[in-house]
Amino acid sequence: MVTNGVFELSIGFGQGRHDDQYATVDGVFDGQSMPLLLDTGSSDTFIASDKCTVCDSYNTFEIKPTTNISDKEFGTIVGEGSVSGPMAFLDTDLGGLVLTQQPIGLVNYSVSHQYQNHSFSGLFGLAQLNISRLWYFDQEYPVLTTAIQKNKLETPMVGLSLPRWGDASRQTGKLTLGGIDPSVPSESIHYVDTVNVANYNYDGFPLTRQFWNANITSLRFNGQDIPLFGALQEGLAIGLLDTGASDVMCRPGSFDAIVSAINGTKHSNGHDVFIECDKPQVMEFQFGQVLTHIMSAATYTVLDYVNSDFQPQPRVGLASITNLNQALKDFPSKWQTRMV
Repeated sequence: MVTNGVFELSIGFGQGRHDDQYATVDGVFDGQSMPLLLDTGSSDTFIASDKCTVCDSYNTFEIKPTTNISDKEFGTIVGEGSVSGPMAFLDTDLGGLVLTQQPIGLVNYSVSHQYQNHSFSGLFGLAQLNISRLWYFDQEYPVLTTAIQKNKLETPMVGLSLPRWGDASRQTGKLTLGGIDPSVPSESIHYVDTVNVANYNYDGFPLTRQFWNANITSLRFNGQDIPLFGALQEGLAIGLLDTGASDVMCRPGSFDAIVSAINGTKHSNGHDVFIECDKPQVMEFQFGQVLTHIMSAATYTVLDYVNSDFQPQPRVGLASITNLNQALKDFPSKWQTRMV
C-alpha cells in the first residue's frame, strides 16, 4: 500500500446528469462506494446515511453494528441549506489515499434537493481548516488536513481539471491529491497567494485563511474592461474558486457592465442574466499577473499549501488548458451538444 504519494481520482458529471453543473468523485467509506460532490468552497466531508428519510441522494451509507458512530454531532450549511447528523469515524479511501477512522459527517437530515435529485450522495470538501465545522466544534481534522498531517501526500497540494459536457475530449476530469497531473507542464502554472478574509466565527472577525481565493486585478468580458469593486479586505476585489457552485456571481456594478457586454439576446432582472447560447461569450479574469478564462473547465487549478507545516501563505496555481482561438472556431459546431 502506498503511504506517501500522489493519488488520482476521476472527476465525473454526477449520476444520470446531462450537464456539467456538478463535479463528482467516488469515495469509499468502510467499504461502501459513494459519489461525492467535489467542493473547493467548503472543508468537511459528509455522506447521506440510511437513516436519512428525506435525502435525495444517489445511494446511502448503510449503518452496521460495527460502524463507529461518535456521540458528537456534525452539522453545516452548504449547497441548498443545512445538513446534520452524528460524526462517525470511518475507514476512508479516496483514489488509494487511505485514512483509517477518519472523521466523517453521517447525515440523517438534510434540506430538500440537497443532492440534486440523486446526482451524488455526499460532499468532499477541499477548502482550508478554518471553515471546517469538524474543527470548529470538535477539534477534528477534515480529510485534506488529516492527509497532510499524517504525511500521506508527496506534496501538500491538490490539482484538478474538470470535465466539460458535450466535449468529446473532456468527458472526464482528474483530481490529484499530493501533486499535479504530469501532463500539465509545471512551467505553465502561474501561482498567486490566497487572501485572508474575515472569519465571522470569532469575536472581532479576525482575518484568517479560509478559502482558495485570489485578488482579481482585472476583468474583461468579450474584450471589454469590467469595473471591479473592493471587498472588505483592504479594498481588494477577491475571487473565490468554488467547484461546488454552478453559477458565476459578481458585485452589482460589475454585473451591470457584464450585461451590457453580452453578445446576442439576453434577459436580465437586475440580479440574474439569462442568455441565448448560440453566440460565444468570453469572460477573463486576471489574478495578479495571471490571465485566465473564468470557467473552471478551461483552466487547470492547483491548491497549494506550499509546506506541510501550514506556515507559508497558501497559494493558487492556474494554467490555461484551452486554446481560446480554437474554442471560438469550434463553437458553431459544438454549442448545441452542450444544451441540456
